[in-house]
Amino acid sequence: MRPLRLPSATRPRTRRFSYRRLFFGNLATGVGTVCGLVVLVFVTVVPLLSPYDPTRLDASNRLLAPSWSHWLGTDDLGRDVLVRLAEGGRLSLVCAVGAVACAAVLGAVVGALCGYLGGVVDAVLMRVADALQGFPQVLLALLVAAGLGRGMAATTAATAVAYWPYFAKITRGLVRQVRGALYVQAAVAQGAGVAYVLRRHLLPQTATALFTQATMAVGEAIVFISGLSLIGLGAQEPTPEWGLIIAQSAGFVLQAWWYPTFAGLALFLAVLSANLLGDALRENLGFGSGAASRRGIRRRTPPPAAVDETL
Repeated sequence: MRPLRLPSATRPRTRRFSYRRLFFGNLATGVGTVCGLVVLVFVTVVPLLSPYDPTRLDASNRLLAPSWSHWLGTDDLGRDVLVRLAEGGRLSLVCAVGAVACAAVLGAVVGALCGYLGGVVDAVLMRVADALQGFPQVLLALLVAAGLGRGMAATTAATAVAYWPYFAKITRGLVRQVRGALYVQAAVAQGAGVAYVLRRHLLPQTATALFTQATMAVGEAIVFISGLSLIGLGAQEPTPEWGLIIAQSAGFVLQAWWYPTFAGLALFLAVLSANLLGDALRENLGFGSGAASRRGIRRRTPPPAAVDETL
């Protein structure tokens, strides 16, 4: 007789990775993508097209309101605000991305060693990471600035030192999950060394998670670097930088509203885009709540039962 198939759990449909869904999957990610593109175009194109020098003083044009000649007005020294924000944004973004990249590389190496070796190495390095995380970041930046001096190089180094423990702990947790896998044990049985196992088998497993976390950390790093410039540890005159521009414009809120407003808006858009894109990566690449089901991860399900319809 023809068998009758009973309804049973079926495998969820898999969804192919889509850049369109990643960057424009919903309103939040779409806003983040648009803001990110606006910021990137702004800091890249404006310095190339603007006829103004961001460091040239012009006392005759002090605190001019936005106009056709100066789209975002001028500051208290007659410098064009538009080109200074663009140059300052480029510097802030480069330093933030560089600091996060250094922190991610250092944290990945330390975390992989801790997760794979364990024992004394894990205990010592994790206690160092805990100590740095418990240390106030501004005070840590003061110590780095005392050793390296003021400027963006010291600020970038301080940011990297402050952020590598976060990446180390993420990597350590992921490595501990996969270090007992059969392919790792097979590599060790064949005589593979620690460096080979980490480079070939373990660190590639952490790349997606680290990239997702790094995207979100860029926004935090921009705020941190701007905050250090705000208190005088970062960029120094006449170098334009978002935190320094905000610090200089604080005294002109009522007299020249455009001066602090546009600087704060540029910083806000950059941080917003980094955070929204980081959330989108986390959800679409499988690190958010419920992401596994959205990605369509295949689960093993029993085959549908077959019975004789005469029963």
